[in-house]
Amino acid sequence: LAPAATAQNVLVIYTADSQGANEALAEALAAGAGDAGADVRTRLATEATYAEVRDWADAVALGAGVANGSPSPELMAFVDGWDVTDDFSAKTGAAFATGGGAEAGVQPVVEALHRALFTFGFTVVGGSSWESGEGAAGVFGDAGWNSTKAAAAAQGAKLSRVAGVLRRTAANSSSAAAPPGFGESWRGNVATNMTAAGYDAGEVLVNFTGSCGSDPATQRAKTVYGDFYTVLTRCDLGREYTIAPASRGGDCA
Repeated sequence: LAPAATAQNVLVIYTADSQGANEALAEALAAGAGDAGADVRTRLATEATYAEVRDWADAVALGAGVANGSPSPELMAFVDGWDVTDDFSAKTGAAFATGGGAEAGVQPVVEALHRALFTFGFTVVGGSSWESGEGAAGVFGDAGWNSTKAAAAAQGAKLSRVAGVLRRTAANSSSAAAPPGFGESWRGNVATNMTAAGYDAGEVLVNFTGSCGSDPATQRAKTVYGDFYTVLTRCDLGREYTIAPASRGGDCA
């Protein structure tokens, strides 16, 4: 029996705020991801490590408050320390945000976090409905706060599912067997009819014989067409010979 697949790893990184709003959304998102089968870790941006992002996480969710219209600087300082040469195209990303007002920069913060994730090749997912299309975002304590937390949980579940698909796809791609080669010595026969409108080519028959070692400079091949026109390719001699039948002039070059 094949070993059971391991769960996808979801890392939630967020910044602290005086009201605990980002932490509340981080916990809701983490719970949603966990309910969808993920192994989840939550980290403050000041405590997270790049090694977890690079070596452990299949998915990373970034959450921040609004600071003068931009994401909290401690989160961006952490992201700025990532190595841009690392390829995270097999990882999934998401963003969430909280702010002091609905029009006080919450959505631009989510979009800024998306751009950071895109820079490193993440496949970025948003929320699960049109109300949270780019990701869970809201104002702590307002009338829609419970809905914002529910959106974060749904986003976490979606993040987990997409990360699982990408993880399985990457695993299947890396384990796929390479197609077999021709081998050092091989033969092949081709038969086809090349007749097309206005051109009566008839049957075309080609027989191939090759000796292809690992060094291209020593390879040899013989190609024989249906009328016995023959091409000898001798890479080991640096020459190619043609032997033509009478129908082609009967020459040898």
